[in-house]
Formats: sequence, structure tokens, C-alpha cells
Amino acid sequence: MKEYIRIPEIPLYNEMPKPKDKDCFIFGSKKAKIDHSDTFPLAIKRYTEGYDISIEQAAAVTGIAASSLYNYIADYREVTYSVMCAVCIGLRLHPDRQRHLFHLCHVERPDRDYCTDPRDLIIVDYLDECAFDRAFSLIACNDAIININRKPLSSLSSDKEGSE
Repeated sequence: MKEYIRIPEIPLYNEMPKPKDKDCFIFGSKKAKIDHSDTFPLAIKRYTEGYDISIEQAAAVTGIAASSLYNYIADYREVTYSVMCAVCIGLRLHPDRQRHLFHLCHVERPDRDYCTDPRDLIIVDYLDECAFDRAFSLIACNDAIININRKPLSSLSSDKEGSE
């Protein structure tokens, strides 16, 4: 018998209570910001717990296997650019939280002013808007990338949506 994972609807930034403190919203605490004690695994766990979703549900919205997400969270695998982008867009992370995650993993976040690759320009648009507009989903991003004959960020696309 196949077990189905409830795919959560991640709230947009404007649908959530406004954070009382920007540092706590991004870093978890002021202390973590000051002593640089935050890590990618801690941040991802904090962000998924903030949405009240499991790693399996995070896997469903990012198109990344749950086993892979567990390995990233356990710090057994190095996070790649595509994984980082898929996580940020799939979890609809605020741009400040995105920048923090990219910094923690020593991965450069794409910037519209310096990108020339069409794939990266699509990714920048989705990173910038995913927290504010439902149309900027990971499925839509992957579809746009596939439409220019490039490799999508993850396995999630409209071709696979609902095809369980």
C-alpha cells in the first residue's frame, strides 16, 4: 500500500504574521547572528518547523527526494546551486532568508545585474517573487526552464504533477 504525503500549501509572506524582529526571522536569534552559529541544517529545520511541515512534505514541494533532504540536513552532502534554488522557491522563502541560506552554503545567489544565462534569469525572477506571488511556484519555474531546453532545478514539473 502506497503512503501519500499531504502536500502543504506554503503561505506567502504577506499571509503570515509579520516578524517582530528581522534578525530572529532570518537567523533564529540575535545571538546566532552575532556569533555566526547558524548553519544550513539548523536554518532549514527552523524554516520547515515554522511552516509546520515535515521533511517528507518539504520533499514534496521541492521535488528533492526526502532521503536527499535528510542528507543535506545531517550535513552529509554538500548543497548545490540547483538544490538551493529549488529549496528557496519550493518553500517560498523570503529573499532575506534566501540570501542567508546561500551565504551559509557558500553558494552565490544569482543576481539579475550579472546574469547572462537565460536559465539563471528565470531562476532570479522566481527567487525574487516566490514569497509574494503564488504564480511563481517551483513547478512554474521548472516548466519555464524546460521550455528553453535546459535542466530544471528539480524533478517537480507540471508533467509530473498528480501523476502518482
